[in-house]
Amino acid sequence: MRNKLRHTENLNELAAKLAKGDAMAIAQIYEQTYSSMLYFGLQVAGKYQQNLVEGTIQDLFIWLAKNYRKVSDIQNIEAYLLQSLRRNLQQKLQASQEKSNAQKRYLKRTNPNQNSAIPSFENDLIQQEQTIANKELLNDKLSELPTYQKEVLYLRFYEDRSYKEIAEILSVNAQVARNYVFRALSVLRKRMNKLPFLLF
Repeated sequence: MRNKLRHTENLNELAAKLAKGDAMAIAQIYEQTYSSMLYFGLQVAGKYQQNLVEGTIQDLFIWLAKNYRKVSDIQNIEAYLLQSLRRNLQQKLQASQEKSNAQKRYLKRTNPNQNSAIPSFENDLIQQEQTIANKELLNDKLSELPTYQKEVLYLRFYEDRSYKEIAEILSVNAQVARNYVFRALSVLRKRMNKLPFLLF
């Protein structure tokens, strides 16, 4: 019980620092709460919704970083994060279910005997990733990327490692490794509009 109280006190102290503009505080809050948030989120969304939970946690911390001054109004940062995660997951799940139902109704009306697969933007992008062949043209722009983005692109395209191997090297799961590559490619594409093989 004493350890739990001390844990809460530490988080609230970090929240106070964050509210004053301490950029390092949000990283420490993230490190201390991520595991419990992921576990809790999986209870809310279901054990097969890890990608959704991880993305929602990331979105929540991005919002927190942009609105850090509002943290001063939060009495218990850990409880706030868990409550926000639960609310956001429920909203996303509801929106996803409504979209799925609408698509099923549409398909039933237009072509009830044909199955339809709707490819995602991420899948389209990953299918095109093999077209990135000219490594020399990438060197200058790669050096401008954050360290973790350089790492995943190097492992994926220079060493031709699988997502499973990248995940093991970075101590993340395979889907997170895919997300890292996807985001790095997105940033790189914006910086290299003149290269046709990065247009997607």
